[in-house]
Amino acid sequence: ETSTSVLRVLLTKVSLRPPFLMGEVVSRFSTWSEIFSCLRASCHIPLFGGFLPYPVPEHGWYYDGLLWNSLFVPWRTFGTRDT
Repeated sequence: ETSTSVLRVLLTKVSLRPPFLMGEVVSRFSTWSEIFSCLRASCHIPLFGGFLPYPVPEHGWYYDGLLWNSLFVPWRTFGTRDT
């Protein structure tokens, strides 16, 4: 709960319907295990970490967010808490 809206994790969501790969930002977490799963999924590189995407409970299946250029995914915000 303390990291909600402070930590933002860029992931690549895998779906069976088009678009098959989509950039997604996760910034709300309910438990420490959810934070760990999102961070683990953000490090999952296909073929090196296994062929299948990494599952994040209650969110879906993900690959590393490095597949996305930060210009295409609105993951940065500029508010009063940003430094």
